[in-house]
Amino acid sequence: MRQFSYLIGVMAAIGRLPNWERYFDLSRRGLKYSFFSQIVILPGFYFIAKISSEGRAEMLGVTAPSIQLAPVLIIGLVYLLSFSAVAYILAMVFDKQNRFRAWTIVRHWCVVFLAGFVLLGFVLFKINLIPLPAAYGVAFAAYIGLLFVDIRLAQRIGGFDWGAATLAACLITVTGLSLLLTGVSQFG
Repeated sequence: MRQFSYLIGVMAAIGRLPNWERYFDLSRRGLKYSFFSQIVILPGFYFIAKISSEGRAEMLGVTAPSIQLAPVLIIGLVYLLSFSAVAYILAMVFDKQNRFRAWTIVRHWCVVFLAGFVLLGFVLFKINLIPLPAAYGVAFAAYIGLLFVDIRLAQRIGGFDWGAATLAACLITVTGLSLLLTGVSQFG
């Protein structure tokens, strides 16, 4: 099961374990597979949005608004692709193109596992094991955690020093959040 290897690799890349590269396919095929993994998690975004909307409506005692699949998938895809665009620009500006592929592959797999973690939080809410605020807390922790993951990956894999890695991670996070908020405001 290759995904388990990727999970270990993600933890190795974020941590201080040596040879994190051995857990990933860093070839062009591996890059394509990592982009495919981003597409596979899109339905999870839909279920998160739907469960969140229904839970919020139930708490407020109102009818849940209809969550359409297509807008959620479009917003999610644009959000997921924003990392690659920003990372590519940063790699070009700072002359680190040779590190772009590995950085992208590892970051994609980090997002896959964090999205699964968030989805698990909302599923636990849906089956009444945790309250809705706890599910939101899981999502918030994952999103903020991704900022710290981005700093670490920009440092360790992207080859940036601490200050540039922090700047890169903030640019990635701000771009992603801006696109999410813009998309949500357009689709309602």
